Amino acid sequence: MRYLVHGRLPEDPQVRAHLKRRAPRFIFCEGKLVHHSYERLFLWCLEKRESQQTMEEAHSGTYEAY
Repeated sequence: MRYLVHGRLPEDPQVRAHLKRRAPRFIFCEGKLVHHSYERLFLWCLEKRESQQTMEEAHSGTYEAY
């Protein structure tokens, strides 16, 4: 995230190249990191706690067996 926010790249050339390749797929929107997919859909990047809660909600209720 330092690269997206401040433009700072790591010293390691391999990590630097990897980051520069992947960074264009991410943006900041309303203070949150967002990934835009190849289909041009914007996907919110969730923290671990948020992802666990989302999965619990998705798998509860009528479709919990799936």
